Amino acid sequence: MAILARAMEFQNASSGEGPRQGLAPWRLKRAIEYIEDNLGEQISLTDLAERAGLSRMHFAAQFKLAMGLSPHAYLTEKRLGAAKSLLAEGRLPIAQIAFAVGFHTQAHFTTVFRKATGLTPKRWREQASRSKR
Repeated sequence: MAILARAMEFQNASSGEGPRQGLAPWRLKRAIEYIEDNLGEQISLTDLAERAGLSRMHFAAQFKLAMGLSPHAYLTEKRLGAAKSLLAEGRLPIAQIAFAVGFHTQAHFTTVFRKATGLTPKRWREQASRSKR
């Protein structure tokens, strides 16, 4: 039954039937604003759920339903977007960028960045600077 329910859920989402459900707009706004305001800090699921006034698990499920991404995946995307902007500027060392966008080590940042983009931050920066010329 669970598999059938999940398949129907997927079919409805992919066919565009009805609006996405999920968090109330004000709850979603509070969570996203918290992420944006604290991007360089450690942000836990508990922190986000508290801002939205929900339990951790209920928040995570509703956030994913509303955004199409888990809170962690959304946070990672935001961090990588900020990192790309800083890398393109070319002023800060990569380690400093990693810390500025919320990664605890440059190694972890590089691993996550490479997995998402297919390039190391250094290579991505080099390509970005070549494309500016």
